[in-house]
Amino acid sequence: MDQTQDLSASRLANAWAELQAHSRDGSALDSDAYRLAFADPEFLLRRETRGIRFQLEMLKPDLGQSQQGIESTVVVFGSARLPSPETTLITTTRPGFSHGW
Repeated sequence: MDQTQDLSASRLANAWAELQAHSRDGSALDSDAYRLAFADPEFLLRRETRGIRFQLEMLKPDLGQSQQGIESTVVVFGSARLPSPETTLITTTRPGFSHGW
């Protein structure tokens, strides 16, 4: 079993080194049939793998937050802008203004 883990680690390291060499030197990648999925840009950019890419985009900050001890977050959609204090004062002191409460 240990031997299998060593082979997998070696294969991952080789795939990573190949990607780095390609990026640095512009050298050609091996045929896509021999590449691991993460080392195959053409595969990762296919329409069918969009969901996987989206999961990775969500997982990356989640793992970073977990490492920092952040257990939960709140996501706010929409505008969070507040009017300036001056604008608020002018608006709320106008005759006929109602808070709507």
